Amino acid sequence: MSDTSIGDQVTDMPDIASRLNRFRSASPLSFRLLAWILLFSTALTLFASGIQIYSDYRRDLAVIQERMQVVESGYASSLARSLWALDQKLLQTQMEGILSLPDIAHLRLKIEPDSELVIGEIPRGADTLSHQFPLVYRDDDNFRLGEMTVTADLTRVYQELKRRVGVILITQFLTIFFVSILILWIFRHLVTRHLTAMADYTRDFSLRNLSKPLTLDRPDTPANRRDELGMVTDALNEMRERLNEDVARRERDAAEILKFSKAIDQSPSSVLICDRQWRIEYANRKFSQLTGHDPAKILGKHPSNLIEHGMDSQEARHLWQSIRLQVQRVGVWQGEVNSVRRNGERYWEQLVVTPIKDSNGETTGYLILGEDISIRKRYEQQLLRQANYDILTGLPNRMLALDRLKLALAQARRDDTEVGVMFLDLDNFK
Repeated sequence: MSDTSIGDQVTDMPDIASRLNRFRSASPLSFRLLAWILLFSTALTLFASGIQIYSDYRRDLAVIQERMQVVESGYASSLARSLWALDQKLLQTQMEGILSLPDIAHLRLKIEPDSELVIGEIPRGADTLSHQFPLVYRDDDNFRLGEMTVTADLTRVYQELKRRVGVILITQFLTIFFVSILILWIFRHLVTRHLTAMADYTRDFSLRNLSKPLTLDRPDTPANRRDELGMVTDALNEMRERLNEDVARRERDAAEILKFSKAIDQSPSSVLICDRQWRIEYANRKFSQLTGHDPAKILGKHPSNLIEHGMDSQEARHLWQSIRLQVQRVGVWQGEVNSVRRNGERYWEQLVVTPIKDSNGETTGYLILGEDISIRKRYEQQLLRQANYDILTGLPNRMLALDRLKLALAQARRDDTEVGVMFLDLDNFK
């Protein structure tokens, strides 16, 4: 091989490694599949090839041993006759004939009592296989004339095994490589490209494109709909439909919540929402207009804290304690409260306090509705004064006098006392 071709191969190695890295990054699942196929196929091929090569080796050894048995059965008697007749030329010819047989490399004829004839040469360091058989001349008696040792050279056997190993490895490697490429292409065509499409679909999946279903680029057949990819596709599309329904329901719920929130915020009555510990969680716009308090600054406070600076703190706590007890016992409290604005101005307020309960009937908070009734209270006080006092003089009139007289008489009856009445008549009173 020339230096130029070696240099070209060395230059191509980084390019192959770069392509493998790109393939591994672009399709890691296919890369792992290819690696496992090559690994197991190579291991299986090596195991099967090893068994086949060992079987061939044993067969070649059996052929050589059979050939040696043929030498013994076909040449033993003729060699014994030549040796008995002391025909050295014929003996040499017979041994050369044996030596010409395949794989026979060395013959050693030991002649009784202490001479021998050697033909052929054993290669140095080579593996050999030997076979011995006696040379017996048979006449009326059997005469043992010597012993023949046939040695076979196994070099050709090993060379043939190496050649077979090379052929098997090359053919199996090419077979595994092309089969792996075919399996990889089939796997990519049937699986990985659809997995990539699913990944792209889920990566772009958002609440804005719920109307777009997942479709795979393959025929819509019953078999495809029943396989794993079809089941995953159906599951993703069902999830998309459920999400679409949930989003629509949430939008409807959000619209309802917004409507109720605006209704509460724009209510003509003040609204306070407290938690289970009577800490303020929400105050609407009317409450801020009515009391002058900033809703953001009263969150987390108790409603009684908003009126402590206008009345005795103990009185405020007693009021809200009675409200809390009645709400717990009866479920509602309503009444008139002389409240205080943030600037210290007092005003009359009609309050309704009710608990907020969940679906299990457990109290989760409290709702406090308030309405300014200061004008109505002033009208009531004016009507009461007009009914009991003279408009001109401002003195109590007959109705109030009779009412006070009834009270005095009732008190006298209870105390067993007397009541005196004085009547004054003013002349010319206008």
